[in-house]
Amino acid sequence: MPDVLTFPFAGLSELELAMLVGVTVIAGLVRGFTGFGQAMVFVPPVSVLLSPAAAVLLLFFVDGFITLPMVVGAARRCRWGEVLPIVIGTAITAPFGAMVLAQADPGLLAKGLAVIVLLAVGLLASGWRYTRILPKTAVVGVGAAAGFTGTLAGLYGPPIVLFWLGGTADASTVRANLITFFGLATVVSGASFWLSDLFTWEVTLMALWLIPLYGVMLWLGAKGFGRATEKLYRYTALVVAGAMSAASLAF
Repeated sequence: MPDVLTFPFAGLSELELAMLVGVTVIAGLVRGFTGFGQAMVFVPPVSVLLSPAAAVLLLFFVDGFITLPMVVGAARRCRWGEVLPIVIGTAITAPFGAMVLAQADPGLLAKGLAVIVLLAVGLLASGWRYTRILPKTAVVGVGAAAGFTGTLAGLYGPPIVLFWLGGTADASTVRANLITFFGLATVVSGASFWLSDLFTWEVTLMALWLIPLYGVMLWLGAKGFGRATEKLYRYTALVVAGAMSAASLAF
């Protein structure tokens, strides 16, 4: 078993290490403020620096464990009737995404997803919102899409975020739903990654070094949310989703 104090980034240049630290800082701030967006910030550049599998697993460790205290509070405020059908859909397809991640490069899928997200962001930014309640089967389908893309490329966010931002719920409820969902999705992801034999000691050690930095940024981002108006929250969420998706097309 490797020493926990071993510096695991020796293979990176100083510039690459600085990029990894910068991406971690931005991802933590975005996650704390909006409740989502960390994968769209973190996974594309880290996939280039390390590998797609390493990027997805790093985010799983860094974000999953540090945000557990947030899940406890959010679970009291979320709408379980909206969260559970999506989690069920996620649990069905997440193992398949992990299987593909273990055997193939998810870069092409990530780029295709980025295009879809950009189109959806444009639609939502126009002011359109759905007003009818979707059937449970359709909600489960949203979760299924998130489950596959979540374990494949770390992108649980786009299908779920755009689904909830399109509704009429207030910002606090949307944020609580997202945080609760991501907490439950972490459990589903862990089981899926384990079944596909994706965990490595190298990635685990990297995560242990990055967790403190990510945690501080997460706290600062959450402080910023408490001072934001609902309109600012929604448009920040959309801008982050659009900008990160557009940036991922360059990788």
